[in-house]
Amino acid sequence: MEISQKLNRLSKQNNVIALEKQLEKLKLQLNESNKSCDKILELENKIKEYYTKKTVSAKIRSRTKWAEDGEKSTKYFFNLEKKNGQNKLWQRVKTENGEYKCDIDSILNEQVKFYTKLFATEGWDKTAGEQLCQFMVDK
Repeated sequence: MEISQKLNRLSKQNNVIALEKQLEKLKLQLNESNKSCDKILELENKIKEYYTKKTVSAKIRSRTKWAEDGEKSTKYFFNLEKKNGQNKLWQRVKTENGEYKCDIDSILNEQVKFYTKLFATEGWDKTAGEQLCQFMVDK
């Protein structure tokens, strides 16, 4: 799924690059005919639509609540999206024996160990669980 999304994104990007090149050629060959002008306007609209969609999706991914419709500061939103992505990364993790693991494979292994142990059904106190359930109220 992730690979197909990347390929789709690259395809759209390559399509826009091709449209921009085609637009430049048409501008160089510009005749006074309406056909060339119409084609230029059509290409400019397609390119503008692509960048508008890209900007809107960056605003959504950056989770900015106060973005206004007319705002064009796309660099801000792309940087905010990048920063949010970096904040989600785990730089290091502390193991049960107190060591810190910094490489991605060790971090992933420690996460798997932690959640496997957390959600294991072995080693839980049945009476404590029953006492806890007594305080729960159905709504």
